[in-house]
Amino acid sequence: MVSELRELGTITGGTSARNDLLTIAPDAVTYRAMRGIGLTCQVPSSTQITIARSSFSGYRDPQPGRDSAFLFVEGSVESGQDATWLPLAITAVSTVTACPGARGPGMTLTTGVNGTLPQVEVGTPLRIYEVMELRLYRSDGEYWLGARSVSSGENIQPMLGPLMPVGGVGLEYLDAFGGTTSDLTAIKSIGLTMRGLSQGAVNASGDQGPLTRIQEELVTQVALRNALH
Repeated sequence: MVSELRELGTITGGTSARNDLLTIAPDAVTYRAMRGIGLTCQVPSSTQITIARSSFSGYRDPQPGRDSAFLFVEGSVESGQDATWLPLAITAVSTVTACPGARGPGMTLTTGVNGTLPQVEVGTPLRIYEVMELRLYRSDGEYWLGARSVSSGENIQPMLGPLMPVGGVGLEYLDAFGGTTSDLTAIKSIGLTMRGLSQGAVNASGDQGPLTRIQEELVTQVALRNALH
């Protein structure tokens, strides 16, 4: 969970496309989870982007329908246009076509872009992401930290538990000055508290006292990717 949150970035006052946090609650968060990054090996066509397999880093290949992409588009001093990450839906993935020249195997992504893709230079970064949800939920009479891919519509699955019914997952959203904030664009770090329970009741005192479930608490704070900006 810490690794997932550390990858997120926000830009104060930025648009929704420029901020990875989508919804927040005291015991739940929905966000764009980064799944890989690669570099283009040729100029995009009107609807397709090819990245070099050798440049791609991720724990799985992009999946159409589940994953989306951010294409980096350089700014222009002449026009005053800022650099930005262009969000793109991925409708198909193919490994049939190689990169031009000696750049080796390629991975071609067909996008659902309206119009024409920008003619970015070879070597432009492309980031792959899916929308994920983490939250406290109840299953089989116990409470768990659950995760699910919102993009694929999958059911929530337990990651950690059992947890306390109240306060089992605590999320605090902090701005650059350490104060709590509900502004998605101003969040620079996330305080995380997990309160767990032992699976069964045990004799904690070592005598013949009553059996009880042991409680344990973990507290940490995660700085987001561009927390200093």
